[in-house]
Amino acid sequence: DMGFDHWFQMEPDVTPIQAFWGVELLRYAATNPHCRYWWQSGSNALYKNEVDFSENLDRYLDMHLNGNAMYCLASPAYADFRERVQRFYPPGGCWVPPHGMLDGFDHAMYRFRIAKENRQYMNGLFSRFRVVDLILNYGIEAYDPAEVLGRQPAAFFVHSRVPFGVRGELARRKEDVAKLTDTVRTAFYSELGRLPAEEETAPFLKAIWDGRLTTVSLVSCVLRQLLRLASLSIPGLTFEVPSVEQEEDSACRQDLVSAVFSSKEFAGIFIVFLLVHQVAPNLKELSGLNHPGLPLSEEEAVVGLRSGSLSLSRFAERLCALNRFPVGKTTGLQSICLSVYILTGSFKDSCGKDLKYDPQQDTLTGTCNNAEGGTTFSELRQVGFACQTPPGNGDGKLFCDRVGNFEDVPSEEKMGRLSGSQAGYARSYRRVFANTDLSGRELVPAQQPAALPKPGQYRVWCADFHAAPIGCNIPLFEDIGVSVEARIDYGNCKHHHTKLGDDLCSEKGKKEIKVLRFDNKRGYGLDPCPSLLREQFFEAYSDSFDLNSMDFFICSHPVANCELYIPFGRPIIIYATTRLEFGRHDQNIDWRSQDLSEESPKRFQEWVRNLQALAKDPRNIVAANNAYDAAYIEYFTGIKALYIPSWCGGDASSPELIGAYAYQPKRMRVLIIPYRTNLEFYPEDIPSHGWPDHSKRNSQTPYGHPILKELADVMRGGSAPEGLVFASIHWEYGHEFSSPAVFKDHPAVVFLPYQFSTMSFFEAYRQSVPMLVPSRELLLKWVSKYGLMWERVYGDPARPRDLPRSPLPNPNSFDSATVAAWLDTHDFFQGDRFPHLLHFSSWEHAIQLLQSTDLAQVGLQMHLHNQREYVRQRHEWQQALVKARAWADASRGAGRRPGVLDRGHQSPANVSFALHSLYGLPPLPPDPKPGCAALREEWERGGAPKVKRKKGPDKCHA
Repeated sequence: DMGFDHWFQMEPDVTPIQAFWGVELLRYAATNPHCRYWWQSGSNALYKNEVDFSENLDRYLDMHLNGNAMYCLASPAYADFRERVQRFYPPGGCWVPPHGMLDGFDHAMYRFRIAKENRQYMNGLFSRFRVVDLILNYGIEAYDPAEVLGRQPAAFFVHSRVPFGVRGELARRKEDVAKLTDTVRTAFYSELGRLPAEEETAPFLKAIWDGRLTTVSLVSCVLRQLLRLASLSIPGLTFEVPSVEQEEDSACRQDLVSAVFSSKEFAGIFIVFLLVHQVAPNLKELSGLNHPGLPLSEEEAVVGLRSGSLSLSRFAERLCALNRFPVGKTTGLQSICLSVYILTGSFKDSCGKDLKYDPQQDTLTGTCNNAEGGTTFSELRQVGFACQTPPGNGDGKLFCDRVGNFEDVPSEEKMGRLSGSQAGYARSYRRVFANTDLSGRELVPAQQPAALPKPGQYRVWCADFHAAPIGCNIPLFEDIGVSVEARIDYGNCKHHHTKLGDDLCSEKGKKEIKVLRFDNKRGYGLDPCPSLLREQFFEAYSDSFDLNSMDFFICSHPVANCELYIPFGRPIIIYATTRLEFGRHDQNIDWRSQDLSEESPKRFQEWVRNLQALAKDPRNIVAANNAYDAAYIEYFTGIKALYIPSWCGGDASSPELIGAYAYQPKRMRVLIIPYRTNLEFYPEDIPSHGWPDHSKRNSQTPYGHPILKELADVMRGGSAPEGLVFASIHWEYGHEFSSPAVFKDHPAVVFLPYQFSTMSFFEAYRQSVPMLVPSRELLLKWVSKYGLMWERVYGDPARPRDLPRSPLPNPNSFDSATVAAWLDTHDFFQGDRFPHLLHFSSWEHAIQLLQSTDLAQVGLQMHLHNQREYVRQRHEWQQALVKARAWADASRGAGRRPGVLDRGHQSPANVSFALHSLYGLPPLPPDPKPGCAALREEWERGGAPKVKRKKGPDKCHA
């Protein structure tokens, strides 16, 4: 920005060893016009350092060019390189285990160059980083200038600390750094239940190094003394630590704080750091967001305070400025900041006068305070992002006595749960989620939280032919006391797991499902003899502990297979994730044609009738994971289905959900998702009414589709900035794609829809990665021009004539007018559920958005929304299951264990009797397909096991 094209970094411990060194710098820079030959010229380490002293570190980790070097600034490519390094290693993200050493910017640039992920990018660029004799890095080794010049006459500078009083013994003492750090870490872990942040470690290391603190117990003493000072200084804050008189070690009864901190102010601000790190993401994590709203860096604060250039009150004013935190208004940091003001006596009113705090009345008063009786400290506290509860006080009222309207969400410590005295007061660490968005708008009407059921208090059975609908909601269900018993006969069952780590697969042995099979896709329709299969399923499970120990059933894929569970008389969760007719009358799906017949329309009508009967029972739940299918159900049945999106994220204790957000892409390509886009079907392949020939899927590539060809044309046209690359998930990962978590390695993703709603969209959104999606106008253009989203239409079932007229057209038309009428129900336009999507109206617009948008901030807002959405969805499922849980509680009887059948339990005699007695439904119709009669006859003769029953009503009459 100042017009220089080269820059030489010369720290205070860099010493010239030849005259005219300034002239030499100018000469050397002149040999590199426009950064043509190199970007950085410097020296490797010519001394023994960390990698030589540690058995755990490889030598290659320190083949870096030292930061004292010559840099060329006139290269946009080098600016791009530095930006890539920043994204690859954000602040606080570049360090080498086990001790966090080798974490400077120069190390970051070196390790970026050798990282395997960057191999393709670095091809041809390694020569831009040159080892030269201009400056030699001797680090902590002694040297003789004459000897150096005798060996390397082109040397003009030596980087070494020895001339400044750092002797050779420092090399030996550096071996002890790990031990010193471990002393501090052990004390923090013992007293606070967590490891220290770097800025918390520094003052203790210096005191240990100087011999003022010599043991872990003394560091622990200092921490306890700081906590006692915090309790005395901050109203309402108490910690369960021994008093001075109760300290067993006599040394702990002395003032050890002054041995570590040079002033009372420095100790005061360290207390604040201590508390901030205890209840919220540490400042390094916050600065890692690279958010311009953070007005003061951590380094500036510490250096400024220690040098005296920054007063404590000024620090408090800048650090604690309301609405300036990257995590938004709703942050527990602000409550602590109010305590900073009180602690330092620097809380000002609007006239600039000091406000005085009255701990008895909990009021702040000042000359400009117009509120009668003063402003209460509690009123100034904001809704908390993270709160801490003192031991023995379970009401959650430390800094967040007005926090939200939902119950706390307990979280695991980063280092795992502690036990006994190790935990200290850190055992009370909890996080909660705010009930408002960043503008303060309430997301859910205020209400008293319902008590969460005990883990595993209820059990739900699922036998879908797709694992994602139930798998995505397992964290939510388990969090409200519902354990999932899945018997999924479909390949993706291995990719979803319960909290205990069990997959969802139906397997031979304990988890093998009876009767129901995928059976070359016939299971979707219970084909070829659906009535017979329903009877066989009931026969196999009616008196089975395996199924009768369940409290609820849930079905999604296909949702029509809920018909299997009607005779069992338990609550059913009908949770649609795709079309209602799937598995019944879905003639557009080519691989379903083998099982469709003239009876298919009638089967759909029977399913609609059964669903309407189920919906009348308040124990049952009719819901959909997307707005389109919720409206679709209402269109064909008149039932107003609940809209609860699939979760597809972590549970309440997962770091992905409750941890600090860090935007740190490692692969610079913008990823085009999902894995399946249907773009291998070109416009000429798509009929005006129906699905294309699926043989095309294996014979054509998506890259020939006009939508991606338009993108390629834009990229070739020169409007895209250098370095911007789009890549499909197939190109980037191929068959090695394993989890949506890899999306976080990219700066953004582009989602091209083939449906109105897909599970892959929920999975991608929960990663909190900036997501570009087509706008309404662009989607309609693509539908009209290229036939996009043809897979939305499964069939064309008849709408019951007794339903009132709908303002919406029949959804099962392929024309763009129908799509336009229903488009508001698309996942992309549910702003309340999925905000912060980047809608683009053309590929040029998409590129502009990528250039002009603060992507880190977008990802952060998605992360914060996902936190609130988890709490909202958990509450919605709790409310939806109220009647079902009440039935389960009542049906067990007093003192019953969950899942135990009553003595003398007897299921209904047969399916038809159960259908009539439970819901007034007619008996099952006969199966008309050829061969079904023979299969029934064989079964009734005893070809399959039968359950002995007492004499009941005739199977065909109720």
